[in-house]
Amino acid sequence: KQDLPAGEVDMEESEVARLSEVAEAYTIYQNLLHEAGVLDFGDLINYTLKLFQERPRVLGYYHQQFKYILVDEFQDTNYAQYELLKILAQPANNITVVGDDDQSIYKFRGASISNILEFKHDYPQAREVFLTTNYRSYQNILDSAYEFIQLNNPNRLEVKLAGKGRSLSKKLIGQRQGQGIVEHVLYNNVQDEARGVVEKIIELQKKNKVDWNDFAILVRANSQAAPFLQALRQAQLPHTYVANRGLYQEEIVISLISYLKLLDNYHESGALYRVLTDEPFSLGQDDLAKLSYQANKHTISLYEALKQATTIGVSTAGFTQINKLLELIEKHTAVARQHSAAELYVMIVNDLGINERLQHPAAVRDAQFLTAFYQRVQRYETDSSDRTLAGFMRYLALELESGEEGELPPDTEEGPETVKVVTVHSAKGLEWRYVFMVQLVDKRFPSVERREAIELPIELIKETLPEGDIHLQEERRLFYVGLTRARDGLFLTRAHDYFGKTTKRPSRFLFEMGMVSEAEMSAPAGKLKVVPQLIAKSPASFNVPDSFSFSSVSAFKKCPLEFKYRYLLKLPAPGSASLSFGSTIHKTLEIYLRRWQQRLGITQGDLFGSKSHKPQLPSLAELKQIFGESWIDEWYESVEQKKDYREKRGPEQLDNFFKEISQHPPRPKYLESFFKIGFGPYKFVGKIDRMDEVSGGVEIIDYKTGAEPAKGLEKVDRDQLIIYQIAAEEFFRQQAVSARYWYLQPNSFSPDFVADQKQQAVLKVEYQEKIAIIVKTIENNAFVVAHEDAPKHDCHYVKLGLA
Repeated sequence: KQDLPAGEVDMEESEVARLSEVAEAYTIYQNLLHEAGVLDFGDLINYTLKLFQERPRVLGYYHQQFKYILVDEFQDTNYAQYELLKILAQPANNITVVGDDDQSIYKFRGASISNILEFKHDYPQAREVFLTTNYRSYQNILDSAYEFIQLNNPNRLEVKLAGKGRSLSKKLIGQRQGQGIVEHVLYNNVQDEARGVVEKIIELQKKNKVDWNDFAILVRANSQAAPFLQALRQAQLPHTYVANRGLYQEEIVISLISYLKLLDNYHESGALYRVLTDEPFSLGQDDLAKLSYQANKHTISLYEALKQATTIGVSTAGFTQINKLLELIEKHTAVARQHSAAELYVMIVNDLGINERLQHPAAVRDAQFLTAFYQRVQRYETDSSDRTLAGFMRYLALELESGEEGELPPDTEEGPETVKVVTVHSAKGLEWRYVFMVQLVDKRFPSVERREAIELPIELIKETLPEGDIHLQEERRLFYVGLTRARDGLFLTRAHDYFGKTTKRPSRFLFEMGMVSEAEMSAPAGKLKVVPQLIAKSPASFNVPDSFSFSSVSAFKKCPLEFKYRYLLKLPAPGSASLSFGSTIHKTLEIYLRRWQQRLGITQGDLFGSKSHKPQLPSLAELKQIFGESWIDEWYESVEQKKDYREKRGPEQLDNFFKEISQHPPRPKYLESFFKIGFGPYKFVGKIDRMDEVSGGVEIIDYKTGAEPAKGLEKVDRDQLIIYQIAAEEFFRQQAVSARYWYLQPNSFSPDFVADQKQQAVLKVEYQEKIAIIVKTIENNAFVVAHEDAPKHDCHYVKLGLA
């Protein structure tokens, strides 16, 4: 330090202070996790590794359990995961990894490409098997991608192994005869590019009679998707935006947030203006101008101007819409005072006619956006004691201020027959007949390298870092992934003008592929004029769900429209007091019995030799405390009804439950356990409340918080028990010796029921036929026809005009 110049000393001291602050913050974070009794995702691996390193007996147990280890997508593992794999594989080292270093694209979330590059060094006796046969793409597409990725040499497995005297080629050999399309297309500006891509999609769809699902538009970042989504909307092409962020930027979500902001603060004029211009109000420009003029002239909010609509010459049609809005605001404000944000959300979606508008085939993705936002509201209520609209809006404001865009889980495999707009990262592992890689210009693809928010000294990084430009190599691998998604056609597009200060140079990757000249890399090319096109409409159809359940099959039988909107579009549905109370009781009993399970089981201390003691049931007071903590405070019709459930029915049922298990302490083996079984070609899933260990096998218990049926079990009740029995035997590999319902009020059990093999076989055939009918209805979008054949009922969806 004494030998360093003064400036460098200051920099070194500053860096030491920064690292000390980071270390202290991390220590506090870890302490908070420990105090809460939780682990983050990284700790799930780190503490498992620590456990194995410090407790050989535990590691030995898992050595015995896992004789062989197979790892897929090995190039996406991180340092800690690889260390865990190595210690698990010892001493036999029966480990197989499958991976492609050229598809290592997740460095931003911790993936270490050095794992796959160093595997042969760690396991020198490992045998190499090269999978080079490709059934997806035409050879010229494969060749273009392979030649491009060579620019990452020598930091590729192919070169590293070849350098050690091994003969290795990763060049893929296509099995399809013919030539694919590989084109570079230049447009004048970003709008022309978006329109041109849509025009080409329509042309190919008409010419080759392919499905909309055969097209994908790949973007480097979510922010680049907007012009292509707009062009698809204008063309009325069915499309799906597949992203993990951007929920709060979706038009339908913006509209809903605007209305919520208005309810939270009437004088939020920006939100009110948005609401007035949106459906169902769609106020005309003349009326909007008069309202804005009145507000500005008298320095009042737009809402106050709205209340003066009769005096400022608003049209008759406009006045009708204004009155409609004011009535809804008054109604929803009253609801917001007594109900949670989630309950209010469902009412708003219905009252604004949003559910009705979602029946249009092109609106399927909007339905998914609304569902995702509704789930966000529900998650907030789970984590917060303040479930009011005001509380949620404060939380949402903090999210928006912090730059949060809202998560959208990837959904490329589900949903309607649509053109997919997807980031290249999300496209990994997928394929389409025609792929458009767009906005291939400088500083967009490859992107500009961003520094880590919290940089660690290189001395603390244990993995082996590649040589050269690590960021550029990662971007090149990402581009390679995009290229190899195409089966028949690959279109690489860019534009001169992205409405910035200067025109954009081509991506260096286009130059590396030989698509543009060196001169074009330094000077903009001429402009390309795009001819306007006629746009075709195409209705979207639904994909068949991966699995069915007792609830979904029952819903279809009761009301096919309910099945469509709940299980395909997944729209939020109003709850009820009985549902909220039932969920509370189930959660309470699950938590209580898990604590009892822990007392029955061998503790960590027992594992290392301490003496066990006779377990005691958790107390009734503890049971009721759990009930209070698990209480779902939603969907009750009145304060009185809520009080009855919380202070009378709930405690009575808990008293009955505790009395029963005190006299006959159970040995619960499975609690609220998921299962998946097969009915012919169809997957059937569900959850069993409880299975207890008894002599000869297990006893299945299903709780009922409602009244016991006076006429005994109906067929639908017996069917459910038979399904549970099949699941116990086929999924859990347990012999079911008893299955019954426990009616917690007035504390009685249904008769023991065990189906014989013939009864099980009959039920399997019956449910296979039921599901086949549902599948046929989905494939033909025949829900209205199916609804006509359903039992008569007061249909919520018909009332909304969704039939």
